[in-house]
Amino acid sequence: QQALGAAGPACILSFPAPSLAAAAMPGLWALAAAAVAAVASAAVTPPIFPYPRQYGVHRLGPGERIVVDGFLNETAWDAVPWSEDFVDIDAGPVPRFRTRYKARWEGNNLYIGYWLEEPQVWANLTVDDSIVFHDNDAEIFIDPDGSCAWYKELEVNALATWWQLILDKPYIDGGSAKYGPGKWVMPRFEAATQVFGCEINDPSSGPCSHWTLEMLLPLESYVVNETVARSPPVPGDLWRWDFSRVEWRVSDVGNKFEKVPGVAAANWVWSAQHAINMHLPERWGYLCWLDDKVNVSTCRTDVTWNARQALAAVYYAQHQFSAVNGYFSATLSDLGLPPSVLNGQLGTQPPVLIVDPLSPYGFAANVSATVGGQTFVGSINTQRHFTFDPPGAAVCGLGGC
Repeated sequence: QQALGAAGPACILSFPAPSLAAAAMPGLWALAAAAVAAVASAAVTPPIFPYPRQYGVHRLGPGERIVVDGFLNETAWDAVPWSEDFVDIDAGPVPRFRTRYKARWEGNNLYIGYWLEEPQVWANLTVDDSIVFHDNDAEIFIDPDGSCAWYKELEVNALATWWQLILDKPYIDGGSAKYGPGKWVMPRFEAATQVFGCEINDPSSGPCSHWTLEMLLPLESYVVNETVARSPPVPGDLWRWDFSRVEWRVSDVGNKFEKVPGVAAANWVWSAQHAINMHLPERWGYLCWLDDKVNVSTCRTDVTWNARQALAAVYYAQHQFSAVNGYFSATLSDLGLPPSVLNGQLGTQPPVLIVDPLSPYGFAANVSATVGGQTFVGSINTQRHFTFDPPGAAVCGLGGC
């Protein structure tokens, strides 16, 4: 499953006729056009990607404990490996500074240890639920169900100022961020930072070497609005997640760090998005929940991955077609789908069927797959919402949760 293209049964796709009533919804087509423009840099007509990065998060063992103070010096951290180094968000140039993380869990607690190389450590924002990416920051995105709906985002700067938000769907699908009291908060959240080699916000004290961020994420807050993912998780469960670092270029102006005018921030991530947009959850990596047997227990791969690729291919192709024509296609040949989808060359990928639209203005695509004698059905709709039947296929495997 690391790459697509293994032989498989032929795909059979069909489409319903588009409704003329769609003309009554011009706003939807404007949204589709905006969506296509926003992901144009990633368009491969449609994009097909290899299996993303995956990190196994081990449960704490007997006697292991983590204190959230920013130092990452407990033996519990020493016992597990660092993630791969971060890459450019669009798979571009190698980042200027190294970034990596570790993770552990116990019960309803997920612990994250971030390590960020940085010669100029600064931060201005001190009020929580500020838009933290206006500073350099460390971010984590988590979609427990892998549905692209109700995923959570967390941003933290070097002063441990945070922004916690939940999104009902990606921005380019009409989603909106919700944060603050009464919307989404993590009451048990903890974060602490440490700066090494200098004083924060003091150019005369450097150069710095790096800064670290240590966090406790309460898992009961992450399964809010999820239908399958559970807290605490069970070893073997798979969630979708990714990490991002926003890095601004600054200079010393009168012994104060100031952003270099006209220079956009860099975005470095753990698992590449292949677009300058973190809000494409179907491209994130995997969080693999493991027991406490470090260097023994291993991660499984997601049996729904190939089905997801076929569904995402239809989603992107339909929106590209709609942005130009004002309606979704009823003819497969209109969509420019690659042979890997048309001919079923997606590993174990079985026939693909596009079923009746959810409304006169949208579409739904279904994929039925049989793996190891067990069958599941995956679906995607106009707004990028993935679902699976049985419901636990993506999170817990074909045996269900």
